[in-house]
Amino acid sequence: ANCASPTKKIKNKLLPCPPALPYLQSLGFVAVAKEGTDENEFLRIDAIDRQILSTALLDIDVAIRSLSSPSASTTSTSAAPSSSPTEKLSEKQKARQLLEKKRQHEAIEDKRARAKNVALLRRDKYVRENDDNWTSGVSAACAKSGSGISTFRDRHGE
Repeated sequence: ANCASPTKKIKNKLLPCPPALPYLQSLGFVAVAKEGTDENEFLRIDAIDRQILSTALLDIDVAIRSLSSPSASTTSTSAAPSSSPTEKLSEKQKARQLLEKKRQHEAIEDKRARAKNVALLRRDKYVRENDDNWTSGVSAACAKSGSGISTFRDRHGE
C-alpha cells in the first residue's frame, strides 16, 4: 500500500483548489485519519485502476492543451494532428510552423498598432473640434527646419 503524508506544502497546494481532494478520491485515493484524531492526515491508494488513471491523464492533457493555446479551438482541425508532440517534424515543417506563429504574432501587433493609431486620431480630432485655442499651422517639428516644403506653385509661381 502506497501512503503519502500531505505535508504543509502539499496541503497549501490542495486547499486553494477545493475540487483537488474529491478528484484524487475519484482516482482511488482514500483519506485516512490519524489515530486518535478526526483530521484527514493521509491519502492512501491500495489498488491502481489503470483504466481510470489513463482516462484521468487524457482529461488532464486536454485541459492543459486548452489552457496553453486558447486559439487552438478556433483553428482548423487539420492543424491539430501536426502539432502532436510524439510525431517527429521535419525541419521544413518546423520552419513553416515557426513562420505561421511569427505571422500570427505580427498580425496581432499590427492590429494593436492600428487600434492605437485610430485612438490617437480620434483624440486629435476631438481636440481640433472642441479646443478653442487650437489653430492650424506649421508643427513645431517643421518650424525647426527653417524652410517649408516647396510646392510646384511656390517654385514656378502662379
